[in-house]
Amino acid sequence: MPRTTVLMLVMFALLITSCSTRDERMYPIGPGVKASLVIFFKTDVSDSQVESFLDEVLTDNAPDGHQFVDKSGVGTILRITDVQKHKGIAVTFLEKATDEQRRQIKSMVIASPMVYKIFENVEPNNLKKLD
Repeated sequence: MPRTTVLMLVMFALLITSCSTRDERMYPIGPGVKASLVIFFKTDVSDSQVESFLDEVLTDNAPDGHQFVDKSGVGTILRITDVQKHKGIAVTFLEKATDEQRRQIKSMVIASPMVYKIFENVEPNNLKKLD
């Protein structure tokens, strides 16, 4: 067998065995799935302000400094349909999120002056009125 073929096989084997184990289960997402937090913003909050909120509150800088990664404990972040002119997002925590991670994220959300109202453990589709 040529030396390059052997080298490629060894590299492929190392690649396969060096991959960390991930949770490969499929999780449902969408506005019809219960979210840990459903956050609605004040009516004067713009799309760019929502993006800034996501960057500042729900994500952290990646080690390379150029990208953002979800904060520890956050599983999914989903933009949802506006309700009564309030933009909204749904956040689902990972199963393995600690109580402290959940509490910390929720307190940062509550502290934001952009946030109008928060709902917990509800399906976004079921929220037709906020008042």
